Amino acid sequence: MLKKIKIYKKNQDCKGNFYMNTEENILKTTYELLLEKRNLNISMSEICKKSNNSPGTIYYHFKNKEELIKATLTKYIINVYFNQISYFKILQGTTFDKIKYCYNIALNFNQDIKINDNDLNKFLLLILQSKEKYPDLFLKYTKVKSSFNKVLNNIISEGIKNDELKNDLDVEKIVDIIKKDINGIFFTKYLNDTEDIEKLTNYSFALTWNYIKK
Repeated sequence: MLKKIKIYKKNQDCKGNFYMNTEENILKTTYELLLEKRNLNISMSEICKKSNNSPGTIYYHFKNKEELIKATLTKYIINVYFNQISYFKILQGTTFDKIKYCYNIALNFNQDIKINDNDLNKFLLLILQSKEKYPDLFLKYTKVKSSFNKVLNNIISEGIKNDELKNDLDVEKIVDIIKKDINGIFFTKYLNDTEDIEKLTNYSFALTWNYIKK
């Protein structure tokens, strides 16, 4: 009689519990350290101490500190944007629903990257520093912005075609308005803790929707 063998998923122990592998642990703790320090100038000894790994273990997974930091920024910043754009492309619903979702990205962005509100300004600072120090890495960020423009353009164009929006709209102008609104909400959320961001988001969306709806 053949003995049934249980197949476990990657990062799952014999009891069925999921665990974090060494590389994931290094990336996660490096990201946490970057937030704590509020800049990219962290030492390998700090990374080793926080991740509870030896230098040899870290160098086994990453060629050097620069490669580790870039991998961390890619995972926790660049890929977040890419994943969001990927979801846009399969977004279902009316034009109202799709544009509303675009505005809600700025409102709920911290849920996607799983950081608390106290760390949001640190996250923004990391983005700004990373763009200066690693311009090659942020070419990917530029591609994300370009993809977002195309998605918004398609949403507005389809809304006009489906007779949900005014047919005389300047599509590029509306895309620019929505982008500026989202950026404004995003930065306000980071820089002004006292602002009612949900109220601001709903108000900005309502103004835009009333302007473009048929």
